[in-house]
Amino acid sequence: RYAVTTPPCAADPETWFPNPQDQVTTDHAVAICRSCPLVEPCLEVAMRAEGTYGTWARYGIYGGLTPGHRATLARRRARRRRASA
Repeated sequence: RYAVTTPPCAADPETWFPNPQDQVTTDHAVAICRSCPLVEPCLEVAMRAEGTYGTWARYGIYGGLTPGHRATLARRRARRRRASA
């Protein structure tokens, strides 16, 4: 179990859905998210929820990654699964 009572994302939900064109705000959200002790389980929940969808179907910062980074990670994981099958 994790000993976090309130993750950083609970304080201000708007922080986690920055304008994709605003790199400064996006980088700030990613930095805060990556410092959370729940970053790994958060990423896995997001990856399961988003499945194999591309960037167009992904929103917000989850698990310390932007929608584009999560889409790239999903493609890599899919390639690894195919290669090991």
